[in-house]
Amino acid sequence: MSHIQAHYLSHKSTGYFSTIVHHYLAANSNLSPFYEYPCELASFEKVIQEAAQYSYPRKQLVAALQFQYGNLSTSVKVQENIAKLAHKNTFVIVTAHQNNLFSGPLYVIYKIVSAIKLAEQLQAAYPQYNFVPLYYMGSEDHDFAEINHINLFKQRVSWEQDQAGATGKIPTQSLSSTLEHVYDLLGTSDNALKMRQMLTAAYGQKATLAQATQQFINTLFAAYGLVVLDADVKAFKEDFLAIMQEELLTQVTKRLVQDTNTALAQSNYHAQAHARDINLFYMYDGFRERIVYNADTARYAVLNSDISFTKASLLETLQKHPQRFSPNVLLRPLYQQKILPNLAYIGGGGELAYWMQLKSTFAHYQVHFPMLLLRNSALWIKRTQAKKMQQLQLNISDIFLPAAGLIKKYVQQSSKNTLALTPQKLQIDKAFEAILSQANEVDQSLKQAVKGEWAKVQKSLNRLETKLLRAEKRQYDTIIQQIEKLKLQLFPANKLQERHDNLLAFYTSYGDNFISTLYQHFNPLDKRFLVLMEEV
Repeated sequence: MSHIQAHYLSHKSTGYFSTIVHHYLAANSNLSPFYEYPCELASFEKVIQEAAQYSYPRKQLVAALQFQYGNLSTSVKVQENIAKLAHKNTFVIVTAHQNNLFSGPLYVIYKIVSAIKLAEQLQAAYPQYNFVPLYYMGSEDHDFAEINHINLFKQRVSWEQDQAGATGKIPTQSLSSTLEHVYDLLGTSDNALKMRQMLTAAYGQKATLAQATQQFINTLFAAYGLVVLDADVKAFKEDFLAIMQEELLTQVTKRLVQDTNTALAQSNYHAQAHARDINLFYMYDGFRERIVYNADTARYAVLNSDISFTKASLLETLQKHPQRFSPNVLLRPLYQQKILPNLAYIGGGGELAYWMQLKSTFAHYQVHFPMLLLRNSALWIKRTQAKKMQQLQLNISDIFLPAAGLIKKYVQQSSKNTLALTPQKLQIDKAFEAILSQANEVDQSLKQAVKGEWAKVQKSLNRLETKLLRAEKRQYDTIIQQIEKLKLQLFPANKLQERHDNLLAFYTSYGDNFISTLYQHFNPLDKRFLVLMEEV
């Protein structure tokens, strides 16, 4: 692999991030009421002190992890990290995601590397404590359509099957044809064959998607000490039982979140997630459906099923079978924080936005609200792409321009002809200013008529300017095609690369060096967008 050059941009200059992300990174005072700690290394002294005041089911956590890792071959470092979780001076750094097929978009990998790096930074800064990077698998999520595909070598590879319910429980038996398709695409290079072994050991041999995901992520990151947790555990639900009961009986989360959403709107921020009356699902026998309350019948019902409860029978079921109750997107952060001694949650912009809807809910339930950190984002530019950029004389900031704007800039810079009518526009504007002044002296009612004619001339000049540029573009057809092709490679489907492409393509090219390069350059406390470019 060629030497990698690291370049940095502000997130705002990329054009791909929301206002709430820009304001969070800039510590805008309008947003500060919705989170707890400034995202700085120095803040962790306070985070640690406050997290230490809460109790966590450490014994159950270690037991669950030891059980889940019982059939996994992992590193000594992971085993040591699991054992450390029994001690009160050990904390975790968490990132989470659904059980996306074959790890899903690249940003899932970026989340994990960000968590690993932060745990190491904290270990260096606070050696009297232990810090464990932990990947929380969203195995209870049921949106199969979101997780059943990847984009690989310009193809969409999908896993088609009909089973509903929590995706983590879906059997992997029906994955065989999808795996064969992936193997064909990967080819027979050394890196491809190594990846094939990893995929087979996970998705070809583990019984469920959750087990396969845990195996795959463990294989990729065990050397870094990453602990992978499936939190769909009865003991954890028992620890969360009181909160679930209050949610069922009082529907307090909706009220608190709605109040926060109103405050966000007053500061011109958009609410990321919608709060339900009851933010719990019932999860049993291959399905996961929302729980609703019918005031007319005074009964609780499970949507899309014949299951219903009286208040008494619902509470009895909750006591006996808490594992059948599953938090939705707004209660999942509380569940996660209730069972884990976590200091910081690392996520994307959308995730941080819905965490910010929950600060008052955490306070109500007396659950520690962690530091929120934006995961590292990166664009990887291969050597061939870097070479093409060099030939086209494009710099890093250029490639983030929309294709049309980039082409326009290139043609204007390269053309020997004058394509802009700026001097002429200035002359005409000056002339119309004089006409407007003269008309105003004669009859003020002529003012609008002059402005109307002025606007018409401006539009005509803009159209002429566009025609000049279009005519000149025809002289650059080949170059324009190259620019469009490069843009499509770096921003597939007009998205950030990390939101479209999958790890497998990069692993086939670079092997373990891909992740080790991310590890070398990532720093979740650095509030900039990272571009990793291979040297030409």
